[in-house]
Amino acid sequence: MSQKNQEKTHWRKHLETPYLHGDEIPSDGIVVTVASNGATTLYSKQSKQEEQKKIITFKEVEKPMVLTNRKAKQITAALGTPIVQEWVGKTFTIFPIQEKNFGAIGNVIFIRPGEIKKDEFNSKSAGWKKAVEAFKNGSATITSMKKHYELSPETVAKLESYLPKKK
Repeated sequence: MSQKNQEKTHWRKHLETPYLHGDEIPSDGIVVTVASNGATTLYSKQSKQEEQKKIITFKEVEKPMVLTNRKAKQITAALGTPIVQEWVGKTFTIFPIQEKNFGAIGNVIFIRPGEIKKDEFNSKSAGWKKAVEAFKNGSATITSMKKHYELSPETVAKLESYLPKKK
């Protein structure tokens, strides 16, 4: 596999941190469903002592997320309720944004309502010719395209016509 096609890994993924961080989320976000809420004890660098922190677990992500005031306000706006028990089973999108945090710029978790909106892809889209070539050489599939774009049944049929013929 060429180095260009290899997946690049952020250093944070190599550390065994117990809580979800913005660097661990894909740039286009993840739609998550709240599984539960709870509490944990964490050491605070600011107060130099252990503090009780609220956490939220998700069905789609292994690591829990520490619930800060900012994230709680964003979830409240996304779900329309400030009651944490009413968040269980509800979905919203988490995604990373770059922000200055503790003097350094890094990715932090940001929350917005609803599902990730995918762009419509069809024969008038800018990357159509590249997509056709990828289908012809077998490096793209309908499934891989649907991860990034909304495809109409007509577009799917047109793209499938470019797939290599099975013998």
